[in-house]
Amino acid sequence: MAQNDIVKHSVLASCASNKYVMTGNNRYRLLGLQYYSRAVKDMNQELESFRSDNPVQHSYLLTAVSFFYIFGFWGIDASSDPRPHVDGAVKLLTMKSHDQAAKSSTRTYDRVNIESVLYQGFLLATRRPFKPDFRMDTEFISHAESLLNLCGSSDSSGKNSSLILGVPTSLYRLILKVMDSYNIATDKVNDYLECLRVDMDYWEQLLINDDIQDGPPSGAGFNDLMILAASLLLDLVAENLNHCITISEQQKPWRWQMDLAMAILQCPEEHEKWSHCFLGAWPLLILGYGARSIEEITLVKDVLGNIRQRTGYGEVQRIREELEEITSLKNAG
Repeated sequence: MAQNDIVKHSVLASCASNKYVMTGNNRYRLLGLQYYSRAVKDMNQELESFRSDNPVQHSYLLTAVSFFYIFGFWGIDASSDPRPHVDGAVKLLTMKSHDQAAKSSTRTYDRVNIESVLYQGFLLATRRPFKPDFRMDTEFISHAESLLNLCGSSDSSGKNSSLILGVPTSLYRLILKVMDSYNIATDKVNDYLECLRVDMDYWEQLLINDDIQDGPPSGAGFNDLMILAASLLLDLVAENLNHCITISEQQKPWRWQMDLAMAILQCPEEHEKWSHCFLGAWPLLILGYGARSIEEITLVKDVLGNIRQRTGYGEVQRIREELEEITSLKNAG
C-alpha cells in the first residue's frame, strides 16, 4: 500500500496541506497542490484499467480517494470541495461485495477506509444544518455497516464504537434522518418529526443512565456531547420548520442540552481532551448554533480555536468563522 505512488502522493498532499495550516508557510500550500494534482492525474489513469474484483487495487484506490477528501477538509482553501471525492469513495465502496470483504487480505485498511467514508459523508451531510447540500444514501450506509461487520468492526447498535466514527452508526443514521426533515412533504413533516423524537428519547435516556453511574465509562464525554448535539439539532430543525415537538415526559427546559454540554466543556479534563479531537467539529458547530448567550458561544469558539491550533484542521476554522458571524448577529441584537 505504502509503495503505491497514488497513495503516497495523496498522503503527502494532505500532510503538506496540514503543515500549511499549522505554520502559514506558503511553501507547504504549493507542495500540497503539487502532490494533489499529481495524485489526481495518476488516479484518472489508473481508473482506466480499474477492476472491481481486484481487492488490492480497490483498497489502494479507496485509500487514495480518502486522502483526497481529507485534503479538502483539512485545508483552508475555499475553492477546495471534498464532495466529489466523497462521492467517488462512496461509489468505490459500493462496488465492494460482501464476498470480497470476507476474503480480503487488507481488512484493517478496509475497516479504516469504510469508517472514514461514513464519517466524512456524515460531516458533509450535516455541515450545513439548515441548508444541506449533500445527502448520504441510506442503502449505502446499510452496505457499509454490513462490510464493517465482516471486517471485524465493533457492534454498531450499542453505545461503543470505533475511534474513527466515535459513536455507533445508529446515532449517525438518526442525525441524518433529522437532516432529511427538509425533504419531507409539508403535510407529513409533523408526524415525521414526532417519530424522530421517539427515537431520540432512547439516546437521551443513555445520558441519564450515565449520570446515575458512579463513574462514566471511557469515552463517555464524547458520546454524551454527540448525543446532546443530535438532540439539539432535532429541536433546532423543528423550530426552523415551525413545528413544536410534543414531549410526553416531564417538560424539559428550553435548550436544556446546552446546560449539560457547557458543563462538559467547562471541565478542564474534557476541555483539554476536546482540544485535541477532530471529531469535535460537528457537535461544536451545533452547540454554536444553539448557544443562548455570548458566554456560551465564546466557550465553543475557544475549544474550536484550540482544536485549530493543535491539529491544523481547516474545517474547524471554517466552523469558527461561521460562528463568528452568529456572534456578530447576537451582539447586534
